[in-house]
Amino acid sequence: MDAAAVPCSQPHTTQTYAVTTLSGITSPDDAAAIAATAERLCRAGLRGYVAATAGRLALSRVTHAWFVPTQEDLEAGARWLRCDVAVLRTDTTLVNLPASARGLLRRDSALNRFGRCARTNAAGIASGQGGRVCALPHTWRAISAQRLGAAADPYPGRAVRGNVLGRCEGVARDYTGNSTGDIAVAWRPPSRAQWVAGDRFGLCWTQTRD
Repeated sequence: MDAAAVPCSQPHTTQTYAVTTLSGITSPDDAAAIAATAERLCRAGLRGYVAATAGRLALSRVTHAWFVPTQEDLEAGARWLRCDVAVLRTDTTLVNLPASARGLLRRDSALNRFGRCARTNAAGIASGQGGRVCALPHTWRAISAQRLGAAADPYPGRAVRGNVLGRCEGVARDYTGNSTGDIAVAWRPPSRAQWVAGDRFGLCWTQTRD
């Protein structure tokens, strides 16, 4: 259910960044096409709104949600699309946003507040548990986003899950300043569902002392 709107000067956890049209939708009953179009358009507009590079956006917990007309309104010809931005504070709560979220990720330092961290162990990183923004106490942090393919590429499958040290040890040592000692790293590629939704980045994680 859509929550009640409030002025952006008041505390809020989501913010509309685009209202546009579901172009190319010919059948109001084609739920898959409507969802795919909404996801593609909102995903494309998010990066520019928060002023992030593709890699910085992948390393953040900034996300989006989309809203389309009801089935009845679609059948009557409505084709509007609304895109909202949010930041996942934890896996079940949202961050209170500033009055304007425009430019939220303009600088790398924004990841110290809104970056992708976790309070878990290595197994939890692999399974996606314990996620939280880096402003909260955490034990792991995503430090590098590696592009794994172009938009039209098929899902790479199991091949994308290996070579953890080759992918992540170097960037983890650079990040921590640990050039020779033992170091804990983890690698989390996108799932098949995330790939279909447009995610093309795998993330390198390292253990932190935060």
